[in-house]
Amino acid sequence: MIFIEVAGGLLSSILRVGNLIFAYTAWVYACAILVGIAVTSVLIRKTRRAQTAVALSGVLTLAFASRVFTVAPSVLQPAKRTAPLDVGASVVSSGYREVMGRWETEDGAQFVEFFPDNRCTRTEFDIQGKGWKTIKGGVRVATDGGIFCSSSEGGNGVYVVRGANFIALDYGMGGESKLFHRVDTATATTASEATANGRENSGSSMEVWHPPTVISSALGQYSLRLTQNQQSAVSLFLTTHPDLQMADCQTLGYAADSCGQAYADWKTLVMNAKAEVQYPYASWGDFNRDGLLDIVLPFFGRTTVNNWGWRRWYIVVFQGMPDGRFAPVIAAEDQWGVCFDGMLYHPVRQQIEYWCKSGGGFFRWNGSEYVAKRLIGD
Repeated sequence: MIFIEVAGGLLSSILRVGNLIFAYTAWVYACAILVGIAVTSVLIRKTRRAQTAVALSGVLTLAFASRVFTVAPSVLQPAKRTAPLDVGASVVSSGYREVMGRWETEDGAQFVEFFPDNRCTRTEFDIQGKGWKTIKGGVRVATDGGIFCSSSEGGNGVYVVRGANFIALDYGMGGESKLFHRVDTATATTASEATANGRENSGSSMEVWHPPTVISSALGQYSLRLTQNQQSAVSLFLTTHPDLQMADCQTLGYAADSCGQAYADWKTLVMNAKAEVQYPYASWGDFNRDGLLDIVLPFFGRTTVNNWGWRRWYIVVFQGMPDGRFAPVIAAEDQWGVCFDGMLYHPVRQQIEYWCKSGGGFFRWNGSEYVAKRLIGD
């Protein structure tokens, strides 16, 4: 009896895994084998042992048949469909609720929009049509929080949250990520907070989360263009610090070809660190975690401080405010020569890093202030 139960249970498992045709085929083969053994025994040797084999075969056949017809109704029932990924049910943990709405790039050429019913719309470059086309798809949230907007034509990368009002489209394979800013101000946290607190918005509300623009020339040169409020904050800072100037290729005295090579070297280091490619002499994001855009810029003195020609250096964070203005905070201060190779925000170490040759430093937000550390090379 133990053998019958075990054999019947095994067949039941097979039936649940397989389909109806496979189940009954297995049952027929099992019965045929048992009957064949019994009949062969009878033909070869008509003994009590053969008769016992016949009886045992009959019992086993009935047992298998009973197990088959017991399980068969469950096999005949339609298979239950596995529910698709319910993004809506996990929006709180995945952060999908935070990205619902419309996002655009700085130049307005690309956008992506996430809807509450797990639909999405995005732009994609049409190689054949040589232009941008609109793609409608569905949302999929990865376990690491990345958000995909996939369609029947495939995906275009993963969207990663870069703060309350920024997301970046990461193409992978070492490609340069694309930054998007929120444009549906009605759902933006900063806009709602500003309204609730009765703050007056000076200028466009887009200033709260509108990043600078990197402009490239036909000669391969790059420059930074700030928004009106950002430029006003920088100008006011330089007015109160007349001996300082903002670092870039021109103020550092680099030749055009040297500047282009410096940009290429900086970009390689940034991509190797899997950081976002922004600008060698600027970095932006929500560094103090208040949901507003912050911009980091390096400044150095016009006069020397020693016989080696060193200058005073200041790494300044222009912290975004809900009314669209920016307040400067000196995050790091040091002295070295007229040299600045670049800066970046390291996504793993979560800190701003800057360097010149083998030296440099970094700083990070500790919850109440920026804490800096100087690094000295060999």
